[in-house]
Amino acid sequence: SSALPHLEGIVNTIFSAEQGAAPPGALVEDLITMSVGASNSAALARLAEAVAAPDEAKRFAAWQFSALGGLRDALDRRKTSPPDVNFGPMFVAARQLTADPSAPSQQRMSALRLLGRDTSAREQDLRSLASLLSSQNPEEIQAAAVETLGGLRTPEVPGLLLSGWTTYGPKLRRDVLATLFRRNEWAPAILQAVADGVVAPADIDAAGRQRLLQSTSDTVRSEAQRLFASLQDANRQQVVEQYQSVATMSGDVDRGAQTFNKRCAVCHRLRDQGNAVGPDLAALTDKSAGALLTAVLDPNKAVEAKFISYLAVTKDGLTLTGMLESESGGGITLISPEAKKQTVLRTDLESLHSSGKSLMPEGMEKDLTPQDLADVVAYINASGPQRKVLEGNQPEVVRPDGLRGEFWLLAAASEIYGDSLILEPRHGNLGQWEHDSDHAVWTIEVTQPGKYDVSLDYACDAASAGKQFAVEIAGERLIGTVASTVSWDAYRRVRVGEVTLSPGRHRLGVRPAEPLSGPLMDLRTVNVRPRK
Repeated sequence: SSALPHLEGIVNTIFSAEQGAAPPGALVEDLITMSVGASNSAALARLAEAVAAPDEAKRFAAWQFSALGGLRDALDRRKTSPPDVNFGPMFVAARQLTADPSAPSQQRMSALRLLGRDTSAREQDLRSLASLLSSQNPEEIQAAAVETLGGLRTPEVPGLLLSGWTTYGPKLRRDVLATLFRRNEWAPAILQAVADGVVAPADIDAAGRQRLLQSTSDTVRSEAQRLFASLQDANRQQVVEQYQSVATMSGDVDRGAQTFNKRCAVCHRLRDQGNAVGPDLAALTDKSAGALLTAVLDPNKAVEAKFISYLAVTKDGLTLTGMLESESGGGITLISPEAKKQTVLRTDLESLHSSGKSLMPEGMEKDLTPQDLADVVAYINASGPQRKVLEGNQPEVVRPDGLRGEFWLLAAASEIYGDSLILEPRHGNLGQWEHDSDHAVWTIEVTQPGKYDVSLDYACDAASAGKQFAVEIAGERLIGTVASTVSWDAYRRVRVGEVTLSPGRHRLGVRPAEPLSGPLMDLRTVNVRPRK
């Protein structure tokens, strides 16, 4: 950079010209990075002095906390000692500001970035950071605390991140797991938490489980195989097997509507009847009797995080249960059966615990006979959106090829649904994937049972990349993040994960895994390949 030879002069000019006014924080951090990279000790010393200088009231600004955090990061990367400047008062101020719930969140977030950097008080700082993960703190403070803990490579970090697991909301759980997965040496801590019953096996999504099951460590792999085998509830599976006759029974749509309104409408909405609390049944990818039996009779086998039930206790002793519909800096909102919403301010919240289970209860077989379920299956299958009829689109049952037993699911062979999704002729892809309702479904005929790898052949430019998608089949849900392929004309095949398939027909669907703001991807092919 042309600025490198003049760093010291630039630094002196900035801080003398500002005359006490706060300089742009991003500029200061850039200058710190350049000074450390160029080993310019004079410029670095001047920057450190400015960063460590309090105002007339002996206070520090948010930019100073951020700059000191950036300075320590840059020095750590270069394994360089800090300038001979006393940062002690800044660390003390950072602890005080972090612990002050009345302080603006942005200032607290800048300050807490310093916690754990002062080796003389690291143990105290670690405890403080862990306390910020409680449900009484705003979501952004929780996220910043996780990020800071994740940057401290100390053996206590995994235990601190996981200690309050049952009190965490879905977003905080995702942040914690993503942080732990960043370091291979922390994988055993995740498995130990599962073994100890702190984290339920179902709390770790399919992508996380697969990462552990395919670890390069033999110990991690074998322990993951042992622990995740418990996802299959033997008692629930027996109930599902007892109701297998439903698959061959004739259901009555009218009776199914009556049973649905009596037993299901408290949490599900279909044909303008009921409450939209649970999943949208009309938009289900797989409405086969087998898939619906599992969903009804074994609801915890593959439950999405957003449908997990939580227990909230207020400081005045009120107990509330429901799904965590939303979180904000000020409070949480639970939604319970019959779509009753209850909002609790964080200042009034004593505790928040996850049940680790779906809001949908087990034991529905006590209220539904096999014929009742057959009727409900018929009713659900008679409901829902109609597929689009588009030129070049001919949905068909896809069978394995004769060479490797692979399934090649072309865009043209899919059922296309949603507000904007279309079949684009240039690359034969599904495009204009811009609405939450957009999804595609293929029907496949499986002849060989076993494990199958799923991969997608898609294109996405850099500006639109980063959104999450879901692949759903046979009661399993794989979540992936769309990576950039540079342009909409450059396709890349990306492995999503592994599923277990039994013989027979299955429905495979691809849809957004989160609300969309802009295009998801252009999808050309889904490949389902048997594992050898």
